[in-house]
Order: sequence, then structure tokens, then C-alpha cells
Amino acid sequence: MRDDGKLRTFYIRFAAYALLILTACVFLLPLLFMAMSALKDNAAIFHDARSIRAFLPTGDIALDNYESIFRHSRIGRFFLNSVLITLITVGLGLIVNSMAAFALARLHWAGRAFALSAVITLLIVPLEAIAIPMLLLVSRLPWITVENGTLVFLSSWLNTLHVQIVPFVAHAFSIYLFYQFFRDIPRDFDEAAYVDGANPFQVYRHVIVPLSGPVFATVAILQALAMWNQ
Repeated sequence: MRDDGKLRTFYIRFAAYALLILTACVFLLPLLFMAMSALKDNAAIFHDARSIRAFLPTGDIALDNYESIFRHSRIGRFFLNSVLITLITVGLGLIVNSMAAFALARLHWAGRAFALSAVITLLIVPLEAIAIPMLLLVSRLPWITVENGTLVFLSSWLNTLHVQIVPFVAHAFSIYLFYQFFRDIPRDFDEAAYVDGANPFQVYRHVIVPLSGPVFATVAILQALAMWNQ
């Protein structure tokens, strides 16, 4: 009976691992096809598409496709723009959203409940619903820049880097994540800091932020993914 139980356990584990491997292949094969196709020309891609060769480095393998991208487009500049926009947006977002959540979770002021309700309401508003109004707004916002040592007044934010940064710094979901985390921190820490003469910003900076590493990391990852995929 004991041997039968071990054999049954073996078969169950074997079937489970086989199912997991099959599922992994379903997700990995498209990525493998993409990687192999990047090393082939169009004729080779269509020729190998009907066989297992589509997933193998067969034929004339070369880096011509990558060379063509860098030669005929400004891919380096585009990549740098994406990195710059993502880093600045995430950095500013961590500061702005965490401060807003701190005010909602740890401070008492008139209108706090209404502000929290507004943040929660914004969670259900998709970006597509506000994309056109946001475009119309930034198209009318003035901006000052420097060109050849001279101040230049622009009548619109369009075709600028900050138009892809400023509207996305404040994020309702990030504020709500910070708010939920800050609520769980015992208020004894705040009270002890206030007794020592700290002001609200010092409580935020020296008490709340050091205790909130996990939520800062979570918000940074989520906001970075959202900005990078735009």
C-alpha cells in the first residue's frame, strides 16, 4: 500500500510538472520566435514560419536588422527619452503621491474626507476618458525655455518632454496605495516625534518614509511600468 501511494504521488507530480512545462512553453515560444526572427531577413522568416525552424537559429543569421534600426532611426535618442521621462516621473511621483497620502492618512484638516473621496473616485476613471481634455489643456499652457541664451515664451506644451511628465506625476492609485500603508503605521511614532518638537514635514521625512520602504518600491515599480509602456 505504501509503494502504491508513492507511485501515485510520483504520477501526480509528473503530470503537474508536465503541465507546468507545457504552459511555460506556450508563453516562451512566441518570445523565442521573436528573438530568432530578429536575426533573419524577411524571406527566411516566411520560409521557416511553417516549421520548427522558426524557433531555431537556422539559415543566414546576422545582426542586419539591428544595424538597420540604429542606422535609419534615432533609436538611441528614443530610448534615452523613455529612460529620462520614466525616471523623472517616478521620482517626482514618489514625492508628490506620498506627501498627498501622508496628508490624507496622518493629518487632520477640513475637507480631508472629500479629498479622499475624490482620489478614490479617480481610480475608476480610465485614461482614455480624460486624454482629449488633457490634450486640450496642455495645448494652451504657456512655457518658458532658453534658446541660444535667450528666454523664449512658448504658447503650448506640445512637442516637449515635460508634457509627458507633469500630467502623470500625480497618480490616484499610487496615492491610495501610500494612504493604505501609512494608515497601518502606529500613530505613537507621530506623537513621539511631535513631543520632541517635530513638525509634520519632519514626521513625514524622518518617521514615515523610513518605515515605508515596501510601498515606495511597489509604487516605483508600478509607475515605472506604466510610464515605460505608454
